Amino acid sequence: MRIKSILNHILKKIRPQTELKYNEHKADETAAGNVCFFTHVPKTGGTSFIVFLDRFYPSHAIHQPQLWWEVGDLKQVRTANYKLFRGHLGGQSNSLLTDQEVDSITLLRDPVKLAYSTYQFVKRIKETALHDLVVKENMSFETFLAHPKTQHLVSDRLIHNYCYGYGVDKDSIQFPVNESTFPELRKQFNQGMKLLSDDAKLELSQQFLEQCRWVGILEQFEHAVRLLCFKMIWPPMGASQKLNTHKSPPVISDKAYELAMKLNKNDMLLYQQAKEKFNKELQEMYQALGVNSSDAAEILDQAIDRHYQENHLQSNMGSLSQEVSFDCSQVLLGNQWHRREWSEIDQKYFRWSGPGLRASLDFWMQPSDYEVTITLLDAINPQIINELSLDIKGKRVNLQHLGKGRSRKLSFKVNTRHFTDKGLLRMTFHCKEVKTHYSVFGFDDSRLVGIALSDISIRPRF
Repeated sequence: MRIKSILNHILKKIRPQTELKYNEHKADETAAGNVCFFTHVPKTGGTSFIVFLDRFYPSHAIHQPQLWWEVGDLKQVRTANYKLFRGHLGGQSNSLLTDQEVDSITLLRDPVKLAYSTYQFVKRIKETALHDLVVKENMSFETFLAHPKTQHLVSDRLIHNYCYGYGVDKDSIQFPVNESTFPELRKQFNQGMKLLSDDAKLELSQQFLEQCRWVGILEQFEHAVRLLCFKMIWPPMGASQKLNTHKSPPVISDKAYELAMKLNKNDMLLYQQAKEKFNKELQEMYQALGVNSSDAAEILDQAIDRHYQENHLQSNMGSLSQEVSFDCSQVLLGNQWHRREWSEIDQKYFRWSGPGLRASLDFWMQPSDYEVTITLLDAINPQIINELSLDIKGKRVNLQHLGKGRSRKLSFKVNTRHFTDKGLLRMTFHCKEVKTHYSVFGFDDSRLVGIALSDISIRPRF
């Protein structure tokens, strides 16, 4: 275990807000377009999805709290003009958090599988309120569904989340929201929910889905993310490492399944509507791209990538850069990079490559001659940097190394031939191996990682 990693781990516990001060220096950067509001229903794959979603927004433009009792002063939140909200905040709560125009997105899961995953979560996680009860009584899934103290956790949870926040007036919240004040806010949320009958909740949830810019289905996660990339004109996600997942398939008895279906009657209706909307839009997308949903993942991703390369500049940027000072607080266009992390020692953001051996980064620039410098903060070992290769348009560049350890700078030159006709410069890193973060650093982290990138500069070469 490296000393630097241990110190970073300790310092982050001591000074958890330091990175926010760093973001203040970036406040003049503006993320274009409407606010993206991701309503994260618990146990629907949102943790993995958020890691992907965050890369398309600069860190200062992301509202970091994902739970209501972490939100703080709502007036300050609204004036901050965040461009991305994501978390367990409710489908009807966006007007409490922002005054801007909103594009809502969400991810659904089969309600019976959602109920079973919730049961497993409560059974596994000691910090959940009903964990002790479930363990003490050795509850089966069937018992969990029928018990009066746990049944509400597995009853129409999709609809509950999409209606949450209904009827709450933002001007009525005159206090900062934290752990001590959240019970008062929760009363207002609960009062709003009581205004709705079950049929009204279903109708409100159906309306919510209809106005969503994107509705994803967890059981078709890869296709769902491709649909989002198509709509937003982003590069494809490629392979990803699923977080908070467990390998054991659900074992659900016929009786438990029947009971779960009864408890989630309206959720099943909503889920069917979501699947119809999703499948219709998915087929329209693949038809527009000239591929079939049954084609290999590589072919589908290539089609999404072509769409991105042809349309991204006009849709998202408008002009080509003549110089780049990139750091990991910024938008990352590319794939095979893990979540944005903060190094207390270096006072920088960084991202680990992985889970695959190949990671890419895109920059849209005026084709010319440039000097590129890359800073790596860490790696699983020095040898992986020694053997690291980088290619552009399928041809390897000549990397120059400054330093010999696990932190170093790399530099190389590019010219007009390295760019596409539209001005895309795509760098592809090739690592010889990846290892679990845990096996290298000892922390509870199963991600497969290779190199840790912090920043890149691309300067004109005269």
